[in-house]
Amino acid sequence: MTTENIRVDAFQANVRHLAQQEMSRLLPYCDKDSQGAETNQWDYLSSGDMSAKSDDTASTGNETGRTWSRRQAVATPFNDHELIDTHEINQVLVDPKSKINQSLGMSAARRYDDLLIAAATGTVNVQTRSGGDITQTATALPAGRIIGTGAEAMSFDLVAQTQRLFMQSDIDPSVPKVAVVGPQQVYEMLNLTEQTSGDYVNRQALQTLNATGIVPNWMGYTWIMSTRLTIPTTGERYCLFFCDQDALGLHVSEDITGYCQQDPSRQYAWRPYIELTAGAARLEDSRIAVLHLADATAP
Repeated sequence: MTTENIRVDAFQANVRHLAQQEMSRLLPYCDKDSQGAETNQWDYLSSGDMSAKSDDTASTGNETGRTWSRRQAVATPFNDHELIDTHEINQVLVDPKSKINQSLGMSAARRYDDLLIAAATGTVNVQTRSGGDITQTATALPAGRIIGTGAEAMSFDLVAQTQRLFMQSDIDPSVPKVAVVGPQQVYEMLNLTEQTSGDYVNRQALQTLNATGIVPNWMGYTWIMSTRLTIPTTGERYCLFFCDQDALGLHVSEDITGYCQQDPSRQYAWRPYIELTAGAARLEDSRIAVLHLADATAP
């Protein structure tokens, strides 16, 4: 009998998920509404200015003429699912059902971000009423809310221009604001003296650069890095700057719901399944600013 060396393959007991965004990054900063309805509306009242009072005005109408409007989010269903044959479960060390369910949950969380990002720069359904009739108008983000042409890189001056745009819209400087940028913009900010030098930023805040690449509350923003921002064309990216809770609305008719059952029509294979029904809307144009930047990493 010949004696041969026996080699054994060993495996980790844990399954690792490949790198991906695991949680929604924008969800904490929107106005989220959860109720069983196809649509949700946010009502708005325009401003007015006081005028000088005239004598004997009882017979004349001098109302300012404030107008009501409404913005609407329509919930859309989304789902994600996989199929796991029963023999696959018997042939592996780790039951794959729980790991696939976890992966499905991550994809659902990213869908929330996609809805909010698309709503920020897309069209929103605006309803107005005149003489009892309702008019619905698909309204695009005004061109005046977009800064840049797609040729410039992130800079201190461009971020300052977003703050100026908010102040021109009478947004109080104390209102919390959020900035969502891509990896290329974080890289460019790491090369800005105004963001990395103790002459501009206190040294304690600079300690966080090692972890995130952005000083907390730099230029008055909570900074979020996202790889899911809109790419208007190759080599360009839209970066979002908006007021916390006041700029974006999310209507969730059905929150993230998961199932994992055997499917008789597929030889009783296990089918992990997840779904949600949601829609988003841009709530107020004056509370959003977009930087249209050059981005060599944008496909």
